[in-house]
Amino acid sequence: TGMHTFALLPNMIEEAGAKFRLLALSATPGTDIKSIQAVVETLKISKIEARTEDDPNVKRYIHNREEEVISVKQPDVIKILDKKLLEFVRQPLEILRSVNAASRLMGDS
Repeated sequence: TGMHTFALLPNMIEEAGAKFRLLALSATPGTDIKSIQAVVETLKISKIEARTEDDPNVKRYIHNREEEVISVKQPDVIKILDKKLLEFVRQPLEILRSVNAASRLMGDS
């Protein structure tokens, strides 16, 4: 739920005046309701389909397992790449916004 480029893009696209639909899949959206809600709000998710390991469609694929939570610090190189990607996307969106073209390019008439 940090401010990674993928988390900033929905706001940038929306600010450019474009309508969009985001499709996402995650096996691990968060470890608690608060973190999952943060993902929902950040990515502007309007519909969720969730499956637990008790779901009949999932249960048959679950085998004995052990879980261990390991927190890993994001490497500096990833932070740099994240920032560069954001810089790369920001300029074209600003240009599209300045000529009021973003909505037409995103399928809006």
